[in-house]
Amino acid sequence: MMRRSSTTIDQLADHLSKDKTFDQFQLFEENRSVLKAGFNNEYLGGIYQPIQNHTHSRISYLITTKDNRQAKGSLNPNAIEDLKATTDVIKKTAFKYTDQIKLAPKVSNYNPIQLSSAKLESIIKSSPKEIVEYTKLLFEDQKSLGLKSIESQVSMRYNEKRFISSNGNDMKSVDTSHDYYIEYNAEVSASNESCDFIPISEFSKTHRIAQFAKDLKQKPVKLSDDNLPVLFIPYAGFGILDKYILENINGTLVESKVSRFNIDDFAKDKQIARNDISINVEQTKPMDTDSFNFSTEGIVGKKFTILEKGRLVDPICDLQTASKLGLKPLVLSSLSSAEYDTNDFEDYLTTHPRFILILSVLGIHTQNPTTGDYSLPCPSALYIENGKIIGPVNCVLSGNFFDKLNDDSLEFVKHPAFNKPLLGFDSMASVK
Repeated sequence: MMRRSSTTIDQLADHLSKDKTFDQFQLFEENRSVLKAGFNNEYLGGIYQPIQNHTHSRISYLITTKDNRQAKGSLNPNAIEDLKATTDVIKKTAFKYTDQIKLAPKVSNYNPIQLSSAKLESIIKSSPKEIVEYTKLLFEDQKSLGLKSIESQVSMRYNEKRFISSNGNDMKSVDTSHDYYIEYNAEVSASNESCDFIPISEFSKTHRIAQFAKDLKQKPVKLSDDNLPVLFIPYAGFGILDKYILENINGTLVESKVSRFNIDDFAKDKQIARNDISINVEQTKPMDTDSFNFSTEGIVGKKFTILEKGRLVDPICDLQTASKLGLKPLVLSSLSSAEYDTNDFEDYLTTHPRFILILSVLGIHTQNPTTGDYSLPCPSALYIENGKIIGPVNCVLSGNFFDKLNDDSLEFVKHPAFNKPLLGFDSMASVK
């Protein structure tokens, strides 16, 4: 069982409150216990992911002083022996600030949602060897697929969190997670994550993705350069959405005027996509890995909208930027946690007699998010015709993503092998 350090955070908060040097503070404490196991090709445990069982504790702090200085950092709560010595160091490292520091607002009627599984908690605290037996079953299942190279990692986590601030916040949360990641032939990957224990029956979903890895070994298909429908698996598709949408609605970039959009674009609900495209975020669902009770900054999970009928709503602002712009602070690390209107894959096959399924994309991080232009090598892709996989293609996609947001071809597709939707649109494909 992990060592609890809540007494330390209480003592630190009490000490800061009594020290006349300090003005305001907020403290975020995390105590995490993690089990990991994996395999590499034929070896259970593997050379990259040996079996692990470890704990981690930290306290992140944001503190202001009465002479307009701030200190920001983190501490190992188990290493704090002398609170006065610790706060003396914080005083020495505090630096002057020009903008007023914004702390998390007081949360009234804090009511945490359920994000933890009793079964996972029991395994992690009392029966950690169960992850080894679980991984053995996954190992046997995957070995039967007949692929030469398979690497996998399984993780189980138990996390206790606490947030205390000088303006009266005192929030607690417990969450658990169970996930696996499997990579086939270093080309295609399958993954799943849940707040609850993932049953072994879920392994069957990975078999279809493993088949994609086998299909990539077929004879390459020769195609002429063309404007073809392309369908991105979630990892690749959300990389594109995060690059061109999420980066441009980042409040810090908007406020600094280095985003494609300025604050007036949000105030005027600027249209950037088709009016039937809406993107919503729901962070308050119980037992959902996209939900949370509060962040390290003390921002609670919320329901909000990114795009409403193709129009901008609000930028995603941290506490400091939200204060400058007069907006509510929000947390969003990826658009993969948003909700979309989707079409079924079987319907997509009916309406798209030929398309390219994109399994990997290179160079997303090098693209320019403000212009929207893209040129993306896709070394792992499959050409599909009349619902059948014909063979692999090595192609380069090019175009402008903001044009695609207004194009009739853009859609989100629900595929039975993936837990997140696939992104599809027509794109110029230069086939090597």
